[in-house]
Formats: sequence, C-alpha cells, structure tokens
Amino acid sequence: MPDKREIDTVRQISRVVVVVVVVVVVVVVVVVVVVVVVVVVVVVVVVVVVVVIVMLDPCFICSLASFARSQ
Repeated sequence: MPDKREIDTVRQISRVVVVVVVVVVVVVVVVVVVVVVVVVVVVVVVVVVVVVIVMLDPCFICSLASFARSQ
C-alpha cells in the first residue's frame, strides 16, 4: 500500500498537470479568437474600402480592367 506522502505527491502532480493543460487550452483558444477577429477586421476593412472606391468612382472597375488589359 502506498503511504500518505506518496498519495499527496501524486495528487499534487495531477493538480499541476491539470493546471498546465487548462492554461495551454486557454492560450490556444485566445490565440485562435484573436486570429479570427483580425481576419474578420481585415476583410471588413477591405470590403468597406472597395465599396467606398466604387461609390466615389463608379468607373473604377472599368479603369482597373483596362489597366489590366494594357499590361
């Protein structure tokens, strides 16, 4: 039979392992959320810029297409 000290040591080790796993999971989730938010913000900014350019200059697409053809 293991004595009380060994049981306490095993409990402490298991607590440390659980804490480390929880911290790693939280860090991974936070990183994923930050990456998703950054991607969404970049997409929204690009869409807004394109919409504003098209509203200000309706023939922007035409000039872009002719520029692409001329290359």
